[in-house]
Amino acid sequence: MEQDVTGAAIFLIMAASLVVFLLEMMIHVHWPLYFLTTFLMLSVPFFGIDPGAGAVFLFFTFQITFWVMNGLTKEKKERLIPEHKKQTGSRRKAAAVLMLFLVFVISISAVSSNTEWFYQTVYNAEGYLHRTIKRSGHMSDSPSDGTVSRNNLYPAGMLQMEVLTDTQPSETIYLKGFTGGSYSHGEWQPANDEVIFERMENNTLHWERWSSWIPGLYETLYFVMNAGMIRTEPLPERRLWIQYEEGAEEQWYAPYFSMWILGNISQIEGTGNEYEYIYYEMNEIDIDWDNVPRGFELNRDWYYETQQAYQKEIIMDYTEVPEEELSRLARLCEENPADSLEEITGFIMSVLHNSAVYTRTPGLFPVNEDPVEYFLFEGREGYCQHFASAAVLMYRLYGIPARYAAGYAVSPSSFVRQPDGFYLAEVTDESADAWPEIFVEDYGWIPIEVTPSADSPVPDYPNMDSGRLADLLSSDSWNLESLRQSGTETGTGTAHENTDRDFGFSITESIPAGSLPECMAYILLIAAAVFALYRLLRLIAADMMEVRERFGRVMEAVHFAGFLKEYDGSEPDFAMRLSREVPEVTNKQIKRFCFLAQAAAFGDKPAGPLKESEAARLYRELIRAVYQRLPLRKKLIFKYIKTYL
Repeated sequence: MEQDVTGAAIFLIMAASLVVFLLEMMIHVHWPLYFLTTFLMLSVPFFGIDPGAGAVFLFFTFQITFWVMNGLTKEKKERLIPEHKKQTGSRRKAAAVLMLFLVFVISISAVSSNTEWFYQTVYNAEGYLHRTIKRSGHMSDSPSDGTVSRNNLYPAGMLQMEVLTDTQPSETIYLKGFTGGSYSHGEWQPANDEVIFERMENNTLHWERWSSWIPGLYETLYFVMNAGMIRTEPLPERRLWIQYEEGAEEQWYAPYFSMWILGNISQIEGTGNEYEYIYYEMNEIDIDWDNVPRGFELNRDWYYETQQAYQKEIIMDYTEVPEEELSRLARLCEENPADSLEEITGFIMSVLHNSAVYTRTPGLFPVNEDPVEYFLFEGREGYCQHFASAAVLMYRLYGIPARYAAGYAVSPSSFVRQPDGFYLAEVTDESADAWPEIFVEDYGWIPIEVTPSADSPVPDYPNMDSGRLADLLSSDSWNLESLRQSGTETGTGTAHENTDRDFGFSITESIPAGSLPECMAYILLIAAAVFALYRLLRLIAADMMEVRERFGRVMEAVHFAGFLKEYDGSEPDFAMRLSREVPEVTNKQIKRFCFLAQAAAFGDKPAGPLKESEAARLYRELIRAVYQRLPLRKKLIFKYIKTYL
């Protein structure tokens, strides 16, 4: 049962804000605020939020300000550290800040100039890392999982199983390992036919002591009935063996229209993870309930009753859709009424193939949105899990019983003839697939390939009018206004109109057209950034000056303040006169500073680290003393334009 947690979430946010406020203002612990701000900014892609240029700029400004202020605070506390070491530390901090700014500017410029190449390179590197980890750990993604992925897919090409058959397949062999029933928030729960079998007995069959036969009868129904038909030419008996690779996932995968054969397998020598099936291809299924041999009528009646009861009960379970979670998808299907299976399939295929692009690297899906709706209406990129899930839900919205299936799809071209006449396919995780399956009378559950990367662009299943379906796919009679509006709102467009990725940060896209105040705000932000960089560079240069340069800067500051304009600093009474103008420093301190400057200028050897450190300290004291004597207007120029301080 779902509950509204908005109140609880607001309470937790307020409590966290109060804690951070107390830490910041009362205890003066700044790290929680820094980590919280950084975490929120870095996590916005996971929530599908585009922060915009302004927020990114302010975040960057916060980062620089935090580290600069943290450095200044440490400098005040570390009075016992020798001055030359503190000076070296300040230079390193300033250099780090400058490097951070340059990396930021270069990164934005590089990404903006060649966005597609940059992100493709990132995806390639990410994929290489994922595949390397999987191969080294002998791991692979499990296709038998009902979770609709919100991330990229990177198969490692690792061998999962070997499939051997005595006859060259003419159709793709779908080996199903997972069947999804109910869907909610990107999760398919395993289908539970046991509940359906119980309802079949209670509502229709009433077989009582024979009710335990129902699951077995249904599981073998279509294979046994097809095998029992009277035919002029007997069908070939197709045998298939599956051997799982040692260390691969131990999951039962079975082909459609098959029967498992109990016993040892002699065709494949392996570890014991081996299964044998007899199966039919879909084009070989042809059940005629009246065309059965004498003596098979009783079995035929049981199978027929089983199918009719099963077909009746699955409507409740396999047409269920959480429409409150998928309101846009439900509205899209409601705007496009369809009656026949051809029309429904034609609409579904048109939506999937014209509005979305197949890729294994669609990026991260936001956690606060349903992945199917995000895939169709916003992201417009995905792979088999997304296409299959969307198709299943749309079939169900039209009242067609459908399920989500996952496993491996092995194409006929994958089978290689062996010297003994058998055909062998080595199945890797590259063949992992997901597909919808729908229930068709006299065939049961059949797989339908809806992923655009499949070999056949038009699905082919029993009683389908392929010509009619092809005409529907080529027509433009569907009402796709909901999809077009979503594309316009999100700036993605349809797959044919715009296949470029929306990578989020873009200064030009973040400024609304025709909005002069906001444009001016961005211009001011850029100007502030340029000014901050100018001031930072000036302060770094001042911090790295030698003694003589520092003395020259002091004289410039003194003259700017209007003091001793006729003096150049070499006069005998200079120290005494300056101490009168700025009594915050003593005559002795000024004389010492003048001595260090003269020694550096006329001495036989350069000033050592101790004298450089002492000169830097005296320089800061003199500059601060002059600053205190200035009026407000000159203080602003002194600090922010002249950058003496």
